[in-house]
Amino acid sequence: MPVQTTLRRVGDWPDALELIESQADQLSEVCPDLVRCHVVVDRGRRGRHSRYDVRVLVTAAGACMSVERATGRGARSADLLAAIADAFDASRRMLVEHMDRRGSVRRFAFPLPALPPTSTCASV
Repeated sequence: MPVQTTLRRVGDWPDALELIESQADQLSEVCPDLVRCHVVVDRGRRGRHSRYDVRVLVTAAGACMSVERATGRGARSADLLAAIADAFDASRRMLVEHMDRRGSVRRFAFPLPALPPTSTCASV
C-alpha cells in the first residue's frame, strides 16, 4: 500500500520519513483491508519553538479514521519521532477496534504455532 506523506514547514527529515514508512507497513500487516494511508506532519508558525502536529488519516473497507498527535513546546527531533509513533499506535488501536466490530480476522506480526497433525482413526 503506498503511503502519502505531506511535510509542511518541516523540511527534509529522513528519520521521520523512514519511521512513517515502517509504521505504515505494520498497519497494513494488521489490517489487510487497508486502502489508503495519508500522514501529515506540520510545524506551527510560532518561530523556532513551535510544536509539531502529526495527523494520520487511514481508510479501510467501510471506515475512514483520523488520529492527531502534537508535541509540546520547544520540540526536538526526538519529540517529533515520538509523536509519529504515538499517532500510528493510536491508528493501529482504532483499526483493531474497527476490525473487531466488523468481525474480521486479525493478522498478527508474529507467526502462530503450527497445529498438530490430525490422526486418522481406523474403522473397526
